[in-house]
Amino acid sequence: MNGKPETPDPFRADSGWLQIIEGDSPILLIAPHGGRAGAAAHALLHPRINDLHTAEITRELSRRLGAAALINRAMDRNLLDCNRVEEIARKAPWVLTRMAERVARIAQRHGRVIILVIHGWNVIQARIDFGLGARLSSGRLQPVSSAHITASERFINGPLSHLCVRLETEGIVPTFGLRYPAAGRQNLLQIFTPRFAQSRLEPLRTLARLAAGGAIDAVQLELSVALRWPGALRDTTIGLIAETFSTRPHARGSAAPMVTARPHNDAVRSKRAKAIGRAPFRFGVELFDPAREIGVMASMDVYGGGGARVIMLMPGGRVVICTVEGKLELRRNCITRGPIRLSADGCRVSLEFSGPVLMVPDAAAYLRMERALAAGGVGHAAIRCTLDAAIRTGPICFDPQFFAIGKRQAGFGIAQGSVTMQGVTYPLRACGRVGISLLGQPERPFVSRTSLWGYFEDRGGVKAVEARVEHRDNSGRVENGLVLAGDTAIECRVERLAPAPWSPGDAPSSIEALLTCGAQHLQMTASPISFMALSRPGPAGSRVYTSLGFARFQMQDGVGSGMFECSASASAPDGAEKPQE
Repeated sequence: MNGKPETPDPFRADSGWLQIIEGDSPILLIAPHGGRAGAAAHALLHPRINDLHTAEITRELSRRLGAAALINRAMDRNLLDCNRVEEIARKAPWVLTRMAERVARIAQRHGRVIILVIHGWNVIQARIDFGLGARLSSGRLQPVSSAHITASERFINGPLSHLCVRLETEGIVPTFGLRYPAAGRQNLLQIFTPRFAQSRLEPLRTLARLAAGGAIDAVQLELSVALRWPGALRDTTIGLIAETFSTRPHARGSAAPMVTARPHNDAVRSKRAKAIGRAPFRFGVELFDPAREIGVMASMDVYGGGGARVIMLMPGGRVVICTVEGKLELRRNCITRGPIRLSADGCRVSLEFSGPVLMVPDAAAYLRMERALAAGGVGHAAIRCTLDAAIRTGPICFDPQFFAIGKRQAGFGIAQGSVTMQGVTYPLRACGRVGISLLGQPERPFVSRTSLWGYFEDRGGVKAVEARVEHRDNSGRVENGLVLAGDTAIECRVERLAPAPWSPGDAPSSIEALLTCGAQHLQMTASPISFMALSRPGPAGSRVYTSLGFARFQMQDGVGSGMFECSASASAPDGAEKPQE
């Protein structure tokens, strides 16, 4: 003894962070990420996000189903990730023992065990992604690499198919392994298969034996934000899951059967469809109504997968956001992903959106994603706006040929429409831009970056301006600028683009710009009106901190409005863990 007080072991079985509920049904519920961020998360450049509200949802499902449950109600996943097998085995092996004991007890009592692992997916659209160690391809579930499919065909084509049909009738999109297939060897769901039959750990060998005997059907349920936050969608989701997995018999769903294509050890391995051989980029519409101080950003990732999002910056520092994943539908006159739709006819671009949103009261909250999620509430919003791109580099039509050359195409003008929030409609008359989103350029390592665009409705001559400057470690300063007058677009030199001193979580008080187009010098000042702070993984393991928002512009004899971005990059220490979903 050295006389110093002993530090309590946070991983001990009696430390209270794992709630255990006993039950009589053939169901075991597990919530691996129900804790909250603590000091461990705050010390990391790329912290993992805990699955907020999954502990409460699992507790309610346990009550309705009479099911046993193991609920992580307090452990930060940055301290102990209860979805990683080796991490549990190293830090808290007793957790695996508790799981194996309850699975064996249920199997002995009922002859079978249904295991539902409740996770959170931080996409906001109303979606649920089922993890089974597989992805759906041409109507058949294909195991991912060496993963074991974690449930029987009878279970998949029975209760799981039934649940999918019911979800779709309620406007909730079900998918299989779209984002999280639960296929990695360290994924907790894989211990409920024969995959760990040769493990050195007795609890894993016990589970493998039960799985090999056909006693276990296990599935990972990734619930989006709209399904987890308190409200009608959450109530509906809990009700459908409880009804589906109750002991009462029910009819099979009408969806086509989804059968496994092969056992895990077949020589053929599934692969995700390759993206079209073009660099991905983000295309969208950005609008700002200076009178109402409402800004709207709507964008979609084109080529290479990705998603879509709608972000609204509202008066008082409120941020309203919806993120969407799934298939991009691309036609000549429109692009659609989920509830977000952009349509064009050459000079006009229309935005339509209606769906659940996360409403966050603090513009700086997104510096830490978990903090923003915890502060927000789920509501409903709708947008209908049409931008008349009177000033543009060329016709706007959403087809592959347009996007192949679209990276330097842009249009500016005035948008008319409305935004509806929680049943209250706000008419909009906004200046706007259509083209590559301000944050949609391919990112390379940089130290700092400043970007802006402005539109000057009543000014003669130059009516729209874009400018961007990056400062890089090795290659110095990289800049590009564009001015538009009528149908003429001219590349120009960015002599100066400098924000007043700013720090992450704040907006600069002003941004000064000086552009040179031949003999003409354009001097501008942007005064930010609304903004949001962002923090996201950047290139080469870095972290990018951004202030993004809308501003009023003054350019010599003209007044306009537009958008700005200020970003700074922080590098990861050598040997630091890479960012993870």
